[in-house]
Amino acid sequence: MNGADHAERDEVLERLTAIVGAVDAPPPAVVAAARAAFAWRTVDAELAELVYDSWLDDDALVGVRARHGPRRLTFRGPDLTLEVEVEFVEGGEGHLVGQLDPPRPGVVEVRHAERSLSVPVDRLGRFSIPGLPSGNVSLQCRAEGMPAVDTAWIAAW
Repeated sequence: MNGADHAERDEVLERLTAIVGAVDAPPPAVVAAARAAFAWRTVDAELAELVYDSWLDDDALVGVRARHGPRRLTFRGPDLTLEVEVEFVEGGEGHLVGQLDPPRPGVVEVRHAERSLSVPVDRLGRFSIPGLPSGNVSLQCRAEGMPAVDTAWIAAW
């Protein structure tokens, strides 16, 4: 299948989606139930509280300052602290790097409206996520020997 075939197929799928949505849209109660059920997928995860945000906390210490450089965030859960730095790069994307404390291997999933991406955490608790679109993100950390930890949704930049 060449590029023109893909484009034509995508256009047909978009039109069919619009027609089905207009003619046979799901009832609002079904949509609400689906969203509620989706929220329960991480009910067992601990919630990590945002305890430090360089955009907010640093401004309080030195007065109003432009938001330059990377944004540093600290999330603290019952058994795990997540240190994160998000830096804006050219093209509207960001690069997120992080560290788990206590350090241990595992997986971090970054959730975004456009996509979710899972990356490995090395034995020193470090991870890196390049190409992150701007907007709201949430992280879920699944470290060895610990319950999953979710962060609240934040505006990355």
